[in-house]
Amino acid sequence: LTSIPKIKNAINASHALKITEKENFDLVISTLRIGEPGPFKLAEKIKQQSPETSFTLLFTESFDLKFLNNKHFDNVDNTFLW
Repeated sequence: LTSIPKIKNAINASHALKITEKENFDLVISTLRIGEPGPFKLAEKIKQQSPETSFTLLFTESFDLKFLNNKHFDNVDNTFLW
């Protein structure tokens, strides 16, 4: 990296969409519980806006792993269990 990464925080999914409509991001990290439109729809909308933006879904509980078989993972680039 040639500069320090900048980090922005969104309070929910709709706020994240507003931010990503105004600015370009290299990476978006989301958890499952972000309100509407939910992480899979958020990933889809972000990819429509900016296909080169990487979308990572962060799992905070091991039982969340059951969602790994979800058909909506098409727009999720990475998953991570914290």
